[in-house]
Amino acid sequence: MYRQSNLFRFQAILGAVGLGITLLYLAVYRPLARQTVELDQSLRLVWAKLADINTKNPAPLGWEEEVVAENLRFAERSFTALQRADQRTRDRLEFDAEVRDRLQQPFQFLDYEQQRLQMIDNLRSLAAAKKVNLDPSVTAGYPEYTFGKEKPNLLWAQLAVVNRILTTAVSSGPSLVKSLSLMPVRSYPVTEAGRVLYDEYPARLELAGSTASVFNFLLGLSAKPVGTNAPGPAKPAARPMLFVDNIIIKASTNGPNEVAMEAVVSGFLNREKLP
Repeated sequence: MYRQSNLFRFQAILGAVGLGITLLYLAVYRPLARQTVELDQSLRLVWAKLADINTKNPAPLGWEEEVVAENLRFAERSFTALQRADQRTRDRLEFDAEVRDRLQQPFQFLDYEQQRLQMIDNLRSLAAAKKVNLDPSVTAGYPEYTFGKEKPNLLWAQLAVVNRILTTAVSSGPSLVKSLSLMPVRSYPVTEAGRVLYDEYPARLELAGSTASVFNFLLGLSAKPVGTNAPGPAKPAARPMLFVDNIIIKASTNGPNEVAMEAVVSGFLNREKLP
């Protein structure tokens, strides 16, 4: 027979073991169980998202040979389309051959001033032929050379942009070209070293005329000549293509059937091939 003291000792040990198991369950097992359930739910969500992506992605996911080949063909087609879009954009932003040649050469002040004055005379003649009122201050928008200017040969690009804006404006047939003012040049670097890829030449233009003249002006900025649907040989697109940053059109005080337009128009110079 067991002694009474041994029985009490056994019961005490058994109680201590039971208490330890209970504490282990409460302190370790239950938190781990809850964590396992939460991780399982997260895993199910990730798995569901992965399955959804695998179903809806136009380039199917997976490691099978056919899937990898299809992904490669899809990537090649996308890259080719991107290259074509990039080249078309560059072509439409490009200046004509004369401006490109001048950008490559050392700046000659007399040549520049002569060309600037010739453009002003041509603009005045065009305005007279189109019966467009040209405010005298408009021609002050043609950029002038200032002594000590850094990279003065880039003035040729800004001059070409301004001449394109004003020539397009007058050609569109408004009743008045009120003003054109140059805005600060913006440069867009592409590397941490600060190498500039593009320069933007913005200018603020104000004109007034019929709705049709404003429409023709905006159409002309896209380098698509007005009247391209007319019979006969196709007209070459004017260069460079220009962009409208901000535009305001409102009723004009010049006449009941006219509108006034104020817009910021920009041209871009790709400086990749410049010295």
